[in-house]
Amino acid sequence: LFGFPKEMAASLILSAAAPTAVNTALLAHEFGGDLSFSTSAVYYSTLASMFTTTLLVYILKLWL
Repeated sequence: LFGFPKEMAASLILSAAAPTAVNTALLAHEFGGDLSFSTSAVYYSTLASMFTTTLLVYILKLWL
């Protein structure tokens, strides 16, 4: 994948699949952003990551 070794590509893919960081909501609050949207993004991405990360690890194990 893009010339990376398989192990490095797998770790990059898993890192990219991580849920939205909590500091998103903190920054939205600090700089007057949409706090409701940012907290919802953190909540739903964390909830979804329980399933998507498990599936992604399974797929990556098949690939490696």
